[in-house]
Amino acid sequence: MPAPSTDDQIAHALLRIPGVRAVLLGGSRATGVADAASDTDLYALRSGPPAPEGVRAGVLAPFADGGTVTHDDTWGVEDRLHHDGRLVEVMHFDLAEFRVDEAFDPGLDPNGYTTAFLHTLARGVPLADPYGDLTRRRARLATYPEATAHRILGGTRTELAGYLEQLRKAQKRRDWASVVHRRAAFQTAWFDALFALNRAYHPGEKRLLDHADGLGTRVADQRTRWEAATLLQGDDAGVLPLLTTLAEDLFGLVDADRR
Repeated sequence: MPAPSTDDQIAHALLRIPGVRAVLLGGSRATGVADAASDTDLYALRSGPPAPEGVRAGVLAPFADGGTVTHDDTWGVEDRLHHDGRLVEVMHFDLAEFRVDEAFDPGLDPNGYTTAFLHTLARGVPLADPYGDLTRRRARLATYPEATAHRILGGTRTELAGYLEQLRKAQKRRDWASVVHRRAAFQTAWFDALFALNRAYHPGEKRLLDHADGLGTRVADQRTRWEAATLLQGDDAGVLPLLTTLAEDLFGLVDADRR
């Protein structure tokens, strides 16, 4: 049999950390869009509180260049190391944080990246799953949670219209920081709705237009229009009309879906 890959070796080592029940490969390598600069994203999925830093570092140090493992808790519990010069990020999550059952009933509250955690579970590559935790959740996520789609799409028109009105007012008062913020909020909600409309889990912020190109139901010329919308200066008179037409075209698709 071939020797286990480095990913597999690290994954099975992570199972020695108390509470870790499964390990998943995520990020661009899991979705097939990695390039030469891509790092490795591993998810150590646990039950209960995370193990202390020293315990985690002791498990990971044999794989790290120079035995160096660093920790960053800015966005959650995360360990970082370099293996043969390439960055490996190990993110530690409690399985309960993925809220799989809640996604189906009553549905997740929309937040712009509503199903991104579910995308990690559903589209990642299982590396170690001795207790079947990943297998059970991935089997359920083979069907997109309709309750979550209903909650996202049900608020699309009101939310996007509100952002457009706030953007209009911000431009009028020359509040450019607010213009940037409202345009970003509009963009986030727009794509959240587009993926929900397609019953596709949200892939996160990276390579968003590439992922959106692969959807079956799309707004006409969405890539070209979004590239233009993001490159326009905040004081450009064309920003609001361009975003308005993007919203209106999306509303038409959402309305057709909900009939």
